[in-house]
Amino acid sequence: MLKIIKWIAIVFVGLVVIAMIFGDDKKGSSSGSSSSESAESAPTVEPYRTTARELAAAYEENEVATDMRIDKRPVEITGVVKAITKDFTDDVVIELSTSNQFMPARIGLADGHESTAANLKKGQKVTFLCEKMMSLMGSPSGRDCQPL
Repeated sequence: MLKIIKWIAIVFVGLVVIAMIFGDDKKGSSSGSSSSESAESAPTVEPYRTTARELAAAYEENEVATDMRIDKRPVEITGVVKAITKDFTDDVVIELSTSNQFMPARIGLADGHESTAANLKKGQKVTFLCEKMMSLMGSPSGRDCQPL
């Protein structure tokens, strides 16, 4: 009986250690306060402003040069809604028209903006600010986007 309790205690301690190593620290104890202080003192980065059609054409012409122009800045993208869908993970995706009807710009909404998608209509002109923009399978794709 004592051996069983000993092994249960060892397994429990091991699980706690694994959880501490690989766990998600939402509070951000000491590093969270220093990063918020540095974020306040850092200058605001001007977003890269473009349209869905211009961005698709730029990525088609030269993906490397376009990524260098964007240079990790947020992207303000304007376009006409082609479709309002969900992806395989059930996240909301707004498709904006480009010159290639088969490859729209895909805008993944940030959490909490699902009601925006519910109020959109095909053909409506919209503008989003995306934290990250890249070319995904030849089509512009934004993540963590918020409506403007």
